[in-house]
Amino acid sequence: MRGKTMMARPTARRPWSLPLWGLLLVLALGAAGCLGQHPAVMVEQYTLEYPPPRPDGAAALPVGLLVERFSLAADYSGQAMIYRPADFRRQAYQYHRWRANPADLVTDYLTRDLLSSGLLAGVFSHRQPSPARFRLQGGVREFLEMDGDGGSQAVVEVSLSLLDGDYPDLPRRLLFQRVYRQDAAMAEASAPALARGMSQAMDQLSQRLRADLRQAIAQRLAQPPEAN
Repeated sequence: MRGKTMMARPTARRPWSLPLWGLLLVLALGAAGCLGQHPAVMVEQYTLEYPPPRPDGAAALPVGLLVERFSLAADYSGQAMIYRPADFRRQAYQYHRWRANPADLVTDYLTRDLLSSGLLAGVFSHRQPSPARFRLQGGVREFLEMDGDGGSQAVVEVSLSLLDGDYPDLPRRLLFQRVYRQDAAMAEASAPALARGMSQAMDQLSQRLRADLRQAIAQRLAQPPEAN
């Protein structure tokens, strides 16, 4: 009927939608981002591997030894695998690292070897300190690959001090202070060869240290009380 006013229906709202050009821009940016991504670089980690010593049947010295955490020379701070290609130069393998810093590796493996050898009645780590009579302190001075005309060598150098806690004065408290340097030939100049060579060098250094500890502590225990 023409005389009646017709009410207009409300216009239904359309759900929000991205314009076509905007959608194409988003897809293009996403594709560019995917193409620009690079796969993550895997860094290989290495540690020392050599068998722990077995007890040689000799009676254990009736004392305890605390192996303190060794210090580390600034040139080898961190976990980088360092090599010396020429005089005054130090470089690191880019995608290869030690599992722990060299000071902790040397400390842990020497502690393990002393404990496994049965040399002493007790061997304690700095992580589980004990009031042991004797203490082994030290620092790693070198831990690297040395390259030269004759090939490559793994070199470790450690300064170690053996102290007797029964004495308050330093001259008598210090049993010895020595530098142990050990090297091992490498089959090639590479990170895996360095880990293998360093393991061999550490095995030999550990043997030398155990022999010196046995002699020094046995001599100290053999001294009569009045000489102490």
